[in-house]
Amino acid sequence: MLTSTRLGGLSLSLFLFLVTGCHGMPSSSDASTPPERCFQQIPGNPEIRKLTFLGGLPQQPQTLRFKVDWEDNNSDLRGGSSQFVVNGKEFVAQPLSSRTVNDGPRGSFELLLPLSARVLVPGTRIRVELLLKDEKGLSSNRPFFVLEVQKP
Repeated sequence: MLTSTRLGGLSLSLFLFLVTGCHGMPSSSDASTPPERCFQQIPGNPEIRKLTFLGGLPQQPQTLRFKVDWEDNNSDLRGGSSQFVVNGKEFVAQPLSSRTVNDGPRGSFELLLPLSARVLVPGTRIRVELLLKDEKGLSSNRPFFVLEVQKP
């Protein structure tokens, strides 16, 4: 899948969307984090069903927006956290509150990812991963995609 969006004076192209399957080695050394491409749903663990790139904020184009469709049969994602990993660098985990996540076994919400100009360099690719943890600390799958920063 290849789509483009404009962010201020930059253009981002989405190259790869929600990678699934079991091909390759995990990127995480944390034993509690499932391998990104070898995730097998375990009852009770949250699952990211779909991750959608929505573009940049109009007034802050370096802040990227994402929609997350999720499922958690234990209905305890609220009280957990979300964490982005960009080019292998882990961002600080952000709490998922009742304003973000509804009660129940499935739903959707939006997340923001502020990036610096050092990351959004024309001609480079950005690998963006997302991990969710429920209130018990159980980890989700880690879908990722690659964005290419293009010159205007």
